[in-house]
Amino acid sequence: SKGLVTDKHEVEDYKQPFIKNKNVYEGWEIKDDLKITLDEVIKNFEATVLIGTSGQTGHFTDEIIQDMTKNTERPIIFPLSNPTVNCEAIPQKIYQISKGKAIVATGSPFGSFDYKGNSYVVGQGNNFFIFPGVGFGAILSKGNYISDPVFTNAAYKLAEVTSDNILKKGCVYPSIENIREISAQLAYVTMQQILEDQGTELLTLDEIRDKMWKPQYHPIVRI
Repeated sequence: SKGLVTDKHEVEDYKQPFIKNKNVYEGWEIKDDLKITLDEVIKNFEATVLIGTSGQTGHFTDEIIQDMTKNTERPIIFPLSNPTVNCEAIPQKIYQISKGKAIVATGSPFGSFDYKGNSYVVGQGNNFFIFPGVGFGAILSKGNYISDPVFTNAAYKLAEVTSDNILKKGCVYPSIENIREISAQLAYVTMQQILEDQGTELLTLDEIRDKMWKPQYHPIVRI
């Protein structure tokens, strides 16, 4: 939100690992090296992936989207901040400015829309796809910890269960309607990895599905 974090800034401890020294930006075309803007970073660094998580409404400007499209044929632009009022860019706008080339996902839900005769479905980059399955698999495995490869494998499995039909609509996430089966699949690969890490138990997919909680409610009768 305040530009590239460089060695000319005094920053909080948690930002220290992200400080860039002049060897990175020396020779860049910039107006002020005390405040190197997001657009200047994108132009000079030739970024191809842009992920928004800092809640800066409208921060992905028309110029930024145009520059991302100049850097690569299919730029990845994910305005993930939520709720919707904090979104860095509206997905319809990203598609229009990039002429349908951008790969888009958002943090908040957006409806589908038409662009130049094609119907686009906006994928929601939500941790709801990952955490329930990973958490369920971790509980079933009875392991002592969750390693980084668990989340890597879960991400690959999520990509695998995203159908070609969904991808053709410009959506890079599966339908949330299939969340129970997605969670079962992720629980399985989670258990596989924890088994490899810690020698724990491994259940079959059918056994995992049988152990999933199913919401069953007694009918409420007015008396």
